[in-house]
Amino acid sequence: MRKLLICLVALLLVASACGAAGTDDDFARTDDTASVDDAGGEEFADSAEAGDVSADGDSAGGAEIVTESDSSSSEGASTKDESSFAEEAPAAPIEGDTADIVVEPPPVDDGPTPQAGLLTAGDIDDNLNFDFFTGYLERTQSTYGQALPQINLSDRVILQVIGANSVGLANAQVEITSAQKTATVFTNSAGTAYLFPAQFGLGEWGTLDITVRDGRSDAEQAFSLTSADFESDGTTIVLDMDDVTGQSPSSLDVALVLDVTGSMTDELRYLTVEFESIIARVSQTYSDADIRFALVVYRDEGDDFVTRVFDFTSDVGEMQMQLAAQVADGGGDFPEAMDQALAEANGLAWRSGDVARVIILNADAPPHSQDLGQTMSEVDMARTNGIRIYPLAASGVDDVAEFVMRSMATLTGGRHLFLTDDSGVGGVHQEPKTQCYVVTRLDQLLVRVLESELAGERVEAHPDEIIRTVGSYAGGVCSEQ
Repeated sequence: MRKLLICLVALLLVASACGAAGTDDDFARTDDTASVDDAGGEEFADSAEAGDVSADGDSAGGAEIVTESDSSSSEGASTKDESSFAEEAPAAPIEGDTADIVVEPPPVDDGPTPQAGLLTAGDIDDNLNFDFFTGYLERTQSTYGQALPQINLSDRVILQVIGANSVGLANAQVEITSAQKTATVFTNSAGTAYLFPAQFGLGEWGTLDITVRDGRSDAEQAFSLTSADFESDGTTIVLDMDDVTGQSPSSLDVALVLDVTGSMTDELRYLTVEFESIIARVSQTYSDADIRFALVVYRDEGDDFVTRVFDFTSDVGEMQMQLAAQVADGGGDFPEAMDQALAEANGLAWRSGDVARVIILNADAPPHSQDLGQTMSEVDMARTNGIRIYPLAASGVDDVAEFVMRSMATLTGGRHLFLTDDSGVGGVHQEPKTQCYVVTRLDQLLVRVLESELAGERVEAHPDEIIRTVGSYAGGVCSEQ
């Protein structure tokens, strides 16, 4: 009996040692191909044809834009050390222990819990940095040719419409007529309107007849502007509305237009929480303002749906539930149905009059090449209806998407917003080809954008909010490096 007991203990020790060696080997082989995203989230599978990023930004020297080869992997991926997966060999059971030995699998890291304040972003107002922007347009259009919509901003005119109290007339309708055509733009909340006669199809002009209608009182006044006036007065023409008092708007309509294809999985999770926080903060800061929110989500042809529309509501809770119900899926190829999403956004029940009207378009891909013309037509429609577009570029944005987004922001009087890698969330974010910008948290940036719409002036980041600064930046204006 004693010999039998000794033999049994020896056999258990040998079996335990063999099992431990096999366990280590199995985990080591498994880990040969294991990789995770730096942020702990899922890798994006989107094969965006992203362009090379110039370290100098949009410099006066005119750095060339070179298109990268296709890549379906994130540059931010890293491989975990094998030791992080290895399990210690279980101790040999004591005599008489018959319990099964269970080896627990390594824990799965799903990344940080989505919460407001994690995503980081910057912005550029290309109308404030127009010389840099026109250089960027020329170089990009020269590189890509007919693959891009042709944008002609050669004869920009800036109008500053002010009331009798010398305060800008917010959201005033400005109708411009040449010998060939009539076009419409609206002033922003500071009373500034940007005219692009060549892009608007007004042709060669010697005189522009201008009618300004106040969004609050419906009062109107006619003006006449000649090319000689513009050349003598410089970059900005001031139009005085004698019988109207200028003031900032008290109402705001915001439409969120979100790409919800599969490549947006990680960022959609975070953006949902960010937007919830932003809505609450803006409503709290401007408790007297009449703020409404709408949502348009889109994918592409062949997916479960192309667009879904949730029209305007002032119920913050309803808006939060609509956002939380969205799931990123589908997409397939790189371009998406951006043109159809903008058409749906233009068709929302926007309010007229002195209301700040804003689209925030979050996307990581351009429209299909055959739909670029229709996309720019929808941009023209937004401009005609006084809707300013603020594109928000996510990870995977390439040169074509950046060109389209920056063009739509400039033509409608908005700003180009872009997520950055400073957060470590999502895939790699392309640095924009611009001269300067500051990086803050995304929620802080969007609050500043909406506050600017209601304040009637540009709201800048507090120094404590700034994570990093690129180039020489002052009040949204870049200076030469």
